[in-house]
Formats: sequence, structure tokens, C-alpha cells
Amino acid sequence: MSLFSLDISEILGSPVGTIREFHFEQTPPEDTFDDVICTNDLIMDIKLVHQSYGVECLFITLKTIINIPSESIE
Repeated sequence: MSLFSLDISEILGSPVGTIREFHFEQTPPEDTFDDVICTNDLIMDIKLVHQSYGVECLFITLKTIINIPSESIE
């Protein structure tokens, strides 16, 4: 199962150095992870940069609160 997908064909067809930024904020489905429970929305800011060798993906923000029941860690 995938949380999200991005169509990178536009950035691949753009000049090297082109930057695209994306913001996601959603509640992950409960069965996304086997041993982790997300108790808050998953918030991500991603920056894609077209490099000469492909596309670089930078996670600018990745935020949520998780619970690991087996370890009682939050």
C-alpha cells in the first residue's frame, strides 16, 4: 500500500535545476504499518529537484506522533 504517489514526468521534462514543492497532510490508513500506530495526521513537505542524474527528493518536513504498542514508547 502506498501513502501517496507523485507524477514526476513534468519535472523530468524540465531543465536541470527545476524545483517543485509538494505539501501533504493526511491521516494514514490504520493498516499502513504493522508495528506503529500514527496518532496524529502525517504532515510532509517535499521538494523535488531535477538533477543531471535524475530527481532528488528532499523531505523538508516530516511530522506526526506515533505509538509503538509493543515498546510503550510514544
